[in-house]
Amino acid sequence: RRRAHEVTQRAKRARFLYGAVGALLAVALAVGVWKLTAPPPPSPWVERFATHSRWALDVSPGTSARLAYETENGREVAAVTVDRTAPRADGTWFVNLDATGLPRVEGDSAMVIELAGTLPVARIYLEAGTDERWRSPPVAVQPAWTRHRVPLANFEHQRRAEGRWRVVSAAPPSGVTTVSVKLGHYVNAPESTGTLRVREIGAE
Repeated sequence: RRRAHEVTQRAKRARFLYGAVGALLAVALAVGVWKLTAPPPPSPWVERFATHSRWALDVSPGTSARLAYETENGREVAAVTVDRTAPRADGTWFVNLDATGLPRVEGDSAMVIELAGTLPVARIYLEAGTDERWRSPPVAVQPAWTRHRVPLANFEHQRRAEGRWRVVSAAPPSGVTTVSVKLGHYVNAPESTGTLRVREIGAE
């Protein structure tokens, strides 16, 4: 009986060992398949304004603003100057520095932007067509160059419904067609004038 008991225990231990090894092999195989089939993580990208053609200034009627490109210490700078604001009948006005054709942001964790100037605040908007967008928290503009990292998890997801933008359930940015740095009515006070200088913008 003792001999039979020992044989039974050895058999149980062997089955347990084979089962554990089999489970580890299955996990290793699943991880290997995932690594082979999963899409690669997005590469960080930075726009340094060497390509001017895709950046444009969008200004509401009556407001006076201009865009110029400068070189500072060998680096390109986009400089937006707001000379005069003219709120419309509904109190809104806008000055937007827009670009299309930038790399995708899907899978990235944050937007980065390097700013300086005298306008108090800017916001980054990621626009997917005309009826969906993601809006960053306010980004304070300092006189000295400051690099800001804004997590995409902090962007507010909005959709346009009945002519108004409304906050909807959180979702990561997707299908982004336009990156916009906005300075208008929902960002700065109507009497705000001055400059915003952007040295780089990107995602990581």
